[in-house]
Amino acid sequence: MIFKKTGIIPLISALLILTSAAVFAADDSLKIYNLSGEITAVQGESAVFFIGIDIPEGYYIYANPKGPGTGMATEIRLAFPFKSDFREVRYSSGEEYRSEGDTADVYIYKKRTKAGISFLPSDKVKAGTYQVKIKVKALLCGYGACMPSEETLVFPVKISAKGAAVASQEPSMKEFLSMPEGSPVFETTDAKKIVESGKMVALIKSLKFYPVCPERGISGLIEAILLGILAGFILNFMPCVLPVVSLKILSFMENAHKSRRVMLIQGLLFSAGIITSFLVLATLAAFWGYKWGELFQNRIFIIIMTAFVFAMALSMFNVFIINTPAFTGKLVSKRRNIYPDAFIKGGVATLLATPCSGPLLGGTLAWVLHRPPVEIFAVFFSIGVGMALPYIILTARPALIKYIPKPGEWTEVFEEVMGFLLMLTAIYLVWVSDLSFRMNLVFFLFFVALGFWQYGRFGSLDRGRVSRILSEIMLVVILAGGYFVSFNFMEKKADAAVKAPFSMVRVLANRDNGIISVIDFTADWCPNCKLVEKTVLEDERILRLFSRDDIDFMVADITVANPEAEALMHNMGSSSIPYLAIIPPGEGFKTPACVRDIYSVRNVIEGINYSEKFIKKKGK
Repeated sequence: MIFKKTGIIPLISALLILTSAAVFAADDSLKIYNLSGEITAVQGESAVFFIGIDIPEGYYIYANPKGPGTGMATEIRLAFPFKSDFREVRYSSGEEYRSEGDTADVYIYKKRTKAGISFLPSDKVKAGTYQVKIKVKALLCGYGACMPSEETLVFPVKISAKGAAVASQEPSMKEFLSMPEGSPVFETTDAKKIVESGKMVALIKSLKFYPVCPERGISGLIEAILLGILAGFILNFMPCVLPVVSLKILSFMENAHKSRRVMLIQGLLFSAGIITSFLVLATLAAFWGYKWGELFQNRIFIIIMTAFVFAMALSMFNVFIINTPAFTGKLVSKRRNIYPDAFIKGGVATLLATPCSGPLLGGTLAWVLHRPPVEIFAVFFSIGVGMALPYIILTARPALIKYIPKPGEWTEVFEEVMGFLLMLTAIYLVWVSDLSFRMNLVFFLFFVALGFWQYGRFGSLDRGRVSRILSEIMLVVILAGGYFVSFNFMEKKADAAVKAPFSMVRVLANRDNGIISVIDFTADWCPNCKLVEKTVLEDERILRLFSRDDIDFMVADITVANPEAEALMHNMGSSSIPYLAIIPPGEGFKTPACVRDIYSVRNVIEGINYSEKFIKKKGK
């Protein structure tokens, strides 16, 4: 039998439809259901509920987000018969999967998954029971074929008047917040209402910004790596790391006339300490969202770092000498073990560098912020190599320091000067700590001094073995006991002075009222921030600009965790400070001007001039 040409395609299409229908039988469909039982909410208060999705055996649907591979992300659409000022859907994490023939991985759900839904009924919604409709759209795949699937669930939601007694939402909200973030939707422009509902961070994350920054954009990974090397090299000259770098220079001086092998090992270990610390920071950035300088928001980190630097200063004054085990043999110098010492100082130099953001570093970190983990590691590694570069060169070419005079009394004086620099660094770390535990930290340093004094007195190598062991035990007891007394027993007073605060409510109001918002992202632990504040933001020309009625200057202080400010900075593509955002009103709101790192008066003026174009003059 001969078919006409025009009849072949309809016949094949019909056969495919019949085959697909046979594969996806009536029982092989998605089933969605309510996991939260009776759903209740209160006018003007956030509520949460969960839905379950059962997937037929042998099939899967794509997760949300689905990943870079081919497929269609599962989507949940909501239809509320009442006004909801805010809503957000959060999906469970999927499992990694690559289908045959695809070139990239996707994430999928098998057997069963669930989604959380948060909503905020308007305070004007009448009390009563409403029918909420949820539609789940997915691509159901299995046995070599995929078919679109769409299921609908309708269930009642009871809205109670304000003040009504309803079941606590805390356990459900905690579970909801533990799920990966979704894309929040706001149906209200009332920023005050959003603040009162606790959804401001979600609102900030939902905004889309496309900052206009003066630096040229990074074109790709190779350029980011090259800039990272240069930025890392410049970090050596930042005030944060100068004390530890000075110690390294002292170490080179002390060993300049020793064997090349000693110089080589010591220099390589110092460089390895730097690079290792950067790889740790890369791990934190790639998998936990670490932002440059964020360690200095952590109270425990500041306490440990301050105590460590203070103890290093005491060692420069010969209060104590670290004893090394006998099995280290020839690796031990007569005075101290220079090899572990070099590695540790390299790591400390990196950690002390994190409050600093030198030229080129901010733009490089901003580019790598949203890149895959492999690229994050590559860029952080390049910054570490750049910072270690001077010491690698000196290690490879020891002839460069052959003109340094031989060690003698002058090196002892220089060492004591380095001790004073370390003391100054410890004072700086105390100064940048949160006021709520600043005096506690000072008191703890007394115990650090006491512990290492007795260790130097009774634990030195010229003492007997029993004396050294008892002294080491006493060191641990004094430090642990001092920590407990300083931070748990002593009364804590939190009476910190409040700076002119950043407020997203004001930013949104300025957007609507034709006012430029200027936001200075800063922290007490950031010396470069203090530098630009003194030399740029307190310049007479800038102060005159900021005094205008159509410019609103705010300070976003992230000395300690500040979720709203950090969410806004992250949303503008920055992960380091100093960072100044100049946000125009009206149509220019989504394209703010930004300046970062060590910026100038001219940069700020250019940002203001750019933003002025979006101010609508009266009468126009």
